[in-house]
Formats: sequence, structure tokens, C-alpha cells
Amino acid sequence: MFLNLPPEMHISLCDDKGDIDRARRPWEIVPVGHKIGKPEPLFKELKFAGNQADKKEREEVEAVKVAAQLKKTKIPGLPTSLSILILENKPIYSQAA
Repeated sequence: MFLNLPPEMHISLCDDKGDIDRARRPWEIVPVGHKIGKPEPLFKELKFAGNQADKKEREEVEAVKVAAQLKKTKIPGLPTSLSILILENKPIYSQAA
């Protein structure tokens, strides 16, 4: 706990009647002379720290890599040209007029 307060001490931003006037004076909530505890991170790890444009660019680069890897994939027992059509979700048959 950041404030390093004993568990029996009840901290609230409102009084018993529900009045939130106390929240306007947060310095009155913690006792005078109280030593604040050692700060700890809120999150163990941040998965993404940047702007949305950077994230989208990275996703596009990753999609190109995956597509290139799919083109190299061969399905056993099928000709390479046919397996590429299947992996790219293209129709295998041609429509004759």
C-alpha cells in the first residue's frame, strides 16, 4: 500500500452522511507527520507504449511477414500453385462461359 496506513484506519473521501466536501481537502485525510510507503509500479509490464500510428505500422509490417511466410508454405500432396491459391483463399476452379 502506497500510503503505508494500518488496515484498521478507514480512509474515505466522504463523511458518514455521504458529504464529499472532505474530498476537496485531501491533506486532512492522512494524519500529520505520516510517512508514505515505498512506491510500487501499478503494472508489471506495459504491452504497448507509443502512439496508434506506430502500432498500426508495426502491425502492417508483421502482416507482410506473415503473408510472405504463407507464400512459402507448401501443402503436402498438392502442387505449389494450387497450395498458394488455397492459402490466399482464392477460388481453385475457373468459371467457363
